[in-house]
Amino acid sequence: MTEELDRKIQIREKLDEFFEVDVTHDELGIANGFHDANESINRTCEYVRKLMGDLDQWEEGVNSSILDESYDQIMGALDNLKTRSEQIESLIANGQGVNDQGFPAQRNKFINAILQQEKQLKKQLHPFELQLNQNRIDSLVSKDKYFEQAEAEAAKNKKKIEEVAASVQKTLDALQKKTTQQGVDESASHFGALYDHHKDYERNWLVVFGLTSIGLAVAVWYALSFDTSSELGISELLDFLKRLVVISIPSIFLKVSLTKYNTERNLRIIYSHRQKVLDQYKTFEAGIGDDTEAKNQFRLEIAKYIFSDPNSGYISDANHSATEVNINPIMSAVEKLGGR
Repeated sequence: MTEELDRKIQIREKLDEFFEVDVTHDELGIANGFHDANESINRTCEYVRKLMGDLDQWEEGVNSSILDESYDQIMGALDNLKTRSEQIESLIANGQGVNDQGFPAQRNKFINAILQQEKQLKKQLHPFELQLNQNRIDSLVSKDKYFEQAEAEAAKNKKKIEEVAASVQKTLDALQKKTTQQGVDESASHFGALYDHHKDYERNWLVVFGLTSIGLAVAVWYALSFDTSSELGISELLDFLKRLVVISIPSIFLKVSLTKYNTERNLRIIYSHRQKVLDQYKTFEAGIGDDTEAKNQFRLEIAKYIFSDPNSGYISDANHSATEVNINPIMSAVEKLGGR
C-alpha cells in the first residue's frame, strides 16, 4: 500500500511539473511554433489527472495487475513527454534554430511523437478506465434507495425543465408578438407610402386628362371649321387630312391619360384597402387571446385577404391592359374619310 501511495505521489509530482512547461513558442509564429504539441501535452496531463482523481474514489476492486501496469504506462508517458519538451527547447536554443535546414523535419518529428504518445496512452489505459467506471456504477447501485433517489431527482429535474421550457416559450411568444407587430407596422407604413404615391400620380394624370380634353375640343372645333361649300380638290383634301391628324394627336394623349388615371386610381384603392386591413388586424388579434393556433390561422386568413385585391371597376380583365393604347378606331376613321 505504501509503494502504491508513493507511485501516486510521484505521478502527481510529475503532473505538477508540467504546469511550468510551455513549448508553444509563439515568437516563432504558427508555421514554426509548437502549438499542437503544447495542446497535446496539456490534454494528456488533464486526462491523467482526471483518472487519478477517479482512482481516489473508486480504487477498491480494481485489478492489481491492471493498476500496476497503468502506473507504469502513466509514468513512462510523462517521462517521455518531459524528454520531448526538453528536446524542443534544445532545438530552439542550439544552432541556428528556425534557420537550420533540418529544423522543419525535427519540428514535425517532435510534434508527431507527442501526438502519438497521447493517442497511445489513452489506448493503453482503456482497461483501467473501464474498471474505474464499473466500480463507480457498482458503488452507486449498491447504495440504499438509489433508484428511489434517482427517480425523485429525475422528477425534480423534469419539473425544472418544464418551468424553464414554459419561461422560454413565454419569451418566444413575446418575441414573436413583437416581431409580428413590427412587421405589421412596417407593412402598413409601406402600403401607406404606396397609397400616397399613386394618389399623387392619379391627380397628375387627371390634370393631364383635363388639359388633353380641352386640346381635343379645340382640335375638333378646328376640324369642323373646314369649309365644305366649295369643290374639294387635292389641296382641300390635304388640308382636311391635316385637320384629322390634329384631332388624332390629342385623342391619343386623351386615351393614354385616361388609361393611366384608371391604373393609378385602381392602385390607390388597392393599397388603401391593404392599409385599412392591417390597421384593423391589431384589434382583431387582441380579441383572440393567447390561443396560438387560432392566431396563426387568423394571420393566414388576413394574409389571403390582404392580397385579394378588391374590384375597383377601373381596371377590367376584359378590356385592354392598363398600359395598352388602342388607336385603331382613330385610324379606321381616317381611312374611311380618305376613301370618300
